[in-house]
Amino acid sequence: GALAGYLFGKNQQSTAMKMTTPVITSAVTASNGDDSSSDDTLGNSKQMAFVLPSTYWDGLDEAPRPLDGSGVSLQRKEAETRATIMFGGYATSASTEERKLELSKALQQSKEWSIATDGVDMDMAFSISQYNDPFTPPWRRLNEVSIKVVSANDDGN
Repeated sequence: GALAGYLFGKNQQSTAMKMTTPVITSAVTASNGDDSSSDDTLGNSKQMAFVLPSTYWDGLDEAPRPLDGSGVSLQRKEAETRATIMFGGYATSASTEERKLELSKALQQSKEWSIATDGVDMDMAFSISQYNDPFTPPWRRLNEVSIKVVSANDDGN
């Protein structure tokens, strides 16, 4: 895909970078016109992202620029606190939905943390992180489902 191409040198500087983990998949409310989002069977858009190598963490100005029309964009994401549940195997729709439900129930029962949806639909607030290449056998795979949280004493929703 477009992200792998960007990493392997399909960028304005023709600079190849090392693959980083995790690859993060999130639902987005509407297609913003870039090709890095794809539709699932329900018509919801999904966006994939990865963390740039640490040599570019001081500023996006140093990172290779994506090719125009590639569907890749560079964004700086601010730090946030997330509740996470880890699981092995393949990150199928069924396995991620099961973990989303499990994490939601745990947070609803928590006296310490509450979910911060930032005004988006609950299902859109979750992210799926995958840490392995496609060739890793299922019993060695690591995945996470996470959602932004705030202290239950905060008014962060």
